[in-house]
Amino acid sequence: MPPAPLTPTPPKPTKQTKTKAVPWDRDGVKGGKRSITIILKAHQHQLSVLAGRQQAWKNQEVIVQRSRRGITQKINDLQTTYNAACDWKQNTGAGILESDLDNGTKTIKLQVFVGTGTHLTPLWDQDQSPNLF
Repeated sequence: MPPAPLTPTPPKPTKQTKTKAVPWDRDGVKGGKRSITIILKAHQHQLSVLAGRQQAWKNQEVIVQRSRRGITQKINDLQTTYNAACDWKQNTGAGILESDLDNGTKTIKLQVFVGTGTHLTPLWDQDQSPNLF
């Protein structure tokens, strides 16, 4: 009887530990800049310089703990929030109401915009809104 062919035993799967999520406002490495700061700076840079040195900031600033998908999602979230704030500022309220409908609610929570002296409450009448300032 011929000897059985030797088959290597497959390696045991190693248990992969899930890393804890790091908040966007506290992810600076060794005192470095936070991911959100780098993204906003890059966005500002792209708006101010459309033609020439768009790669310059990429060589200087590095986001180390974020995936491309995570960065894209954060930029989309910022854009959505910005659009809702613009709608509200133009007194249409469309962006805020639509986002509430997406969440299945019709309530608008109190939002204070720091430094603008304005606030938004569910009470649309100026006489009924609370005095916050």
